[in-house]
Amino acid sequence: MESDILAVLLVEDNLADVAILTEILQDSDAQSWQITHFKRLHLALQQLQDSEFDVILLDLSLPDSQGLDTVIQMQAAVPHLPIVVLTGLPDKKLALEALAVGAQDYLVKGQISSQLLVKTVEYAIKRMQILRKEKELSQMRARFISTASHEFRTPLTIIASSTEYLAAYSYRVSQEKQQQHLERIEKAIKHMTQLLDDVLMLNLADLEQLQLNLETLDLVKFCHDLVADLEANSYGHRIIFTATKNHQQLTTLTTKIDQKLIRQILTNLLNNALKYSLPESMIDFQIIVKDCDIIFQIQDYGVGIPQEDQVNLFQPFQRARNVGTISGTGLGLSIVKRCVDLHKGTITVSSQVRQGTIFTVNIPYIGGDCNLTLN
Repeated sequence: MESDILAVLLVEDNLADVAILTEILQDSDAQSWQITHFKRLHLALQQLQDSEFDVILLDLSLPDSQGLDTVIQMQAAVPHLPIVVLTGLPDKKLALEALAVGAQDYLVKGQISSQLLVKTVEYAIKRMQILRKEKELSQMRARFISTASHEFRTPLTIIASSTEYLAAYSYRVSQEKQQQHLERIEKAIKHMTQLLDDVLMLNLADLEQLQLNLETLDLVKFCHDLVADLEANSYGHRIIFTATKNHQQLTTLTTKIDQKLIRQILTNLLNNALKYSLPESMIDFQIIVKDCDIIFQIQDYGVGIPQEDQVNLFQPFQRARNVGTISGTGLGLSIVKRCVDLHKGTITVSSQVRQGTIFTVNIPYIGGDCNLTLN
């Protein structure tokens, strides 16, 4: 369905009212309308199983349903869609009660102008979008509290136990043993800091405050430096990095890119590849310049992702069922997706259990012969 067309489901048994409402909408210059009409509620509910709509105009008095029950049934069937109740003059009290059970607004028959109808529909859609966003944020906060309480508990326990140990026995244990405990504390602090950074990044994205700031960058050098940093803490993993264009090796690649966001993308994907692979295994990391695209491909040979878990992989707090005891919040890939979207790019995944995973990110190449913009 095209974004400039609003699909309206009109449930009304009075053909005169149907004709008036249809004419008002079709004569409106504000929007293009696609109107589907049914006289009975059960027929409308059947249609909702097969078709998508933007708004529902619902009469409270139908041959097969009367009063509030009409709204209750419709709202239960499609809680994500805005419902505008159509009522006669004596039914205004009933219309207000309908708002309490899920309707977004109401219109009084005989008092509907073109401007009023269009504004009511637009406001109903906007209010429903706001309510959905608030619900999603509420659910996300609840999941974060649950996840954070679990994820923070382990590093806090490590910090507490190591600190107590050093305070009690530092005078009689070796320097090497003290260093081991200090490294445990440092690792735990980094884990907690990363969790907080992930939540902040995700919150900025959800509030639409995460912005794209392009700057000129040598992407090959940037990736070499990133790989060196990750390998220093990878417990024996090897990251094999290559950059090519037309099958020729690249030693430099100047492009305009958001350095902070691309670091988020690559760090999360590479860290996942390292985390879910056996120690001392190899990770393939490629940059391929093709036409006016930069393609990042990261391949591991680890645990893989079950097919049924790949559908919601980029949603917050989603983790594959086969991760076992490997720690994680399920935030990383949702952050990656948002950063890729800001670059007007795409991300795909190919994975098989116990064989490994390939993530492929495509973003526009701004530089060289490609005079693209992301505006």
